[in-house]
Amino acid sequence: MVAKHPATFPVSQLSRGIAYDLYVVAKESTYQTTSNVVGPIPFSTSVVSTSAIVIDPSTPTKLYAGLDGTGVYASADSGTNWATINTVDLTNLNVRALAIQNSNTLLPATY
Repeated sequence: MVAKHPATFPVSQLSRGIAYDLYVVAKESTYQTTSNVVGPIPFSTSVVSTSAIVIDPSTPTKLYAGLDGTGVYASADSGTNWATINTVDLTNLNVRALAIQNSNTLLPATY
């Protein structure tokens, strides 16, 4: 990933219904210096099939999740509470991937 450029990464091998903490640390490629640890960013898995999770790069406590069959959900408190943010433009609720362009643009991908 490149600094100040939004990126997504897959999260796998997690068990359903378990609470996890996400920590982020960066290593600068030229001088090999390491940043401060950002986190914990708590989130929980659910029994719903989550296809994608992205973190708002400017507000790390804001998370978005794409769910297979129920659309897109957002959390403003690191995953403690979630609310659907489906709009009339999202006609297919089988979200397979998410990309965040900036804090104002979330791009869901469906079948």
